[in-house]
Amino acid sequence: MARNMGETIVIGSNGQLGTDLMKSFPDAIGLTHDDLDITDPESLRRAFDLHDPDLVMNTAAFHNVPVCEEDARSAFGGNALGPLNLAAVCKEHGAVLVHFSTDYVFGHQSKQVPITEDVHPDPLNVYGISKLAGEQLIRKEWDRHFIIRTAAIYGTTPCRAKKGVNFVELMLKFSQERDHLEVVDDQTVSPTYTVDLAPRVKMLAETAKFGTYHMVCEGEVTWYDFAQKILELSDIDTPIQAVSSERFKGDNVKRPNYSVLSNRNLTKLGITMPTWEESLRRYLEDRKH
Repeated sequence: MARNMGETIVIGSNGQLGTDLMKSFPDAIGLTHDDLDITDPESLRRAFDLHDPDLVMNTAAFHNVPVCEEDARSAFGGNALGPLNLAAVCKEHGAVLVHFSTDYVFGHQSKQVPITEDVHPDPLNVYGISKLAGEQLIRKEWDRHFIIRTAAIYGTTPCRAKKGVNFVELMLKFSQERDHLEVVDDQTVSPTYTVDLAPRVKMLAETAKFGTYHMVCEGEVTWYDFAQKILELSDIDTPIQAVSSERFKGDNVKRPNYSVLSNRNLTKLGITMPTWEESLRRYLEDRKH
């Protein structure tokens, strides 16, 4: 049965995912870090008292992965304590919380099959550990929540944590600046376009089926093969060399070798995602405009 929704808030509304959520929720109130700080409970309460939301979507996170390794305190503040504060204030107002998490809550997978929601998390780095802590604190604090794990997202709005350049744009940029590219081929993911993610978030939020969901584009690909497809669809012939992740050990971050998520719980609700190839084609068309 569909759930009636009142006032909706999107936290991080000017970000890569937040911008597209605002398009899927056109009547939503968009809030940025200038409007509230999720690590400050009083800041949250002021915003909630003002808007009295029924649905809150949280895209705010400390997600510069290398910086998380250097500054665990800030990582846990933004990714664990902040979501706990948010869940507590949502509970006070009876508001449903939609919180976004990551494939990085999982570690190396010896059995390389898409990871379902019931697989035990085993993060390898501070970012993944802090995001997992945020998930667990939300579950403990407030049961009216959707925790959505997604992965390798990219969108037409610049991502500040990645200096405004997502992976697709980075490959296109480097292909014009360098005589060849080097891309890792020992990490397998499901790249996900935020334009395809946002409307499915709305479909999920309209249900009363609270819990944890994976939401990624269907299929899997290494970063090397993803880069190959980006250049192929863009009619660019810059050579790409496959390299091991050991080649880029400068940031000292351990990353999963296989973090492909299964949309099993989402599919049970009749909500399906496009393939990563379909989404990439759509993105390359969209960016022209």
